[in-house]
Amino acid sequence: MAGIRNLEIYRNTDFAEDIYFKDTNGALIDMTGSTFAAEVRDAAIETATLIFTFGITLDLVNGKITLTVTDTVSEALTAGTYYWDLIETDSAGLKRAWLKGTVDVIQGPTT
Repeated sequence: MAGIRNLEIYRNTDFAEDIYFKDTNGALIDMTGSTFAAEVRDAAIETATLIFTFGITLDLVNGKITLTVTDTVSEALTAGTYYWDLIETDSAGLKRAWLKGTVDVIQGPTT
């Protein structure tokens, strides 16, 4: 079962969120050989409209990925609540859902 992680993105700003993969003892897991995808949609169903795809920076040996959104992408978003998930495809081709949650896009007062 995927864990829950809710995110906030301010329009017209860059966004980055680090995610660490740890075993039950808290040790970082080497995720070498895996690929990841993270999408944001307008509803929490597979057939929902794709709003954007997170950029992903990998540091797999150290069990870390970073989700990113540029200010150009966030500027084009409409303020509101969206839904996201993070899917891993491992070196054997098996897929696993790690995280899901909401993405609140916030219209800040500063332009």
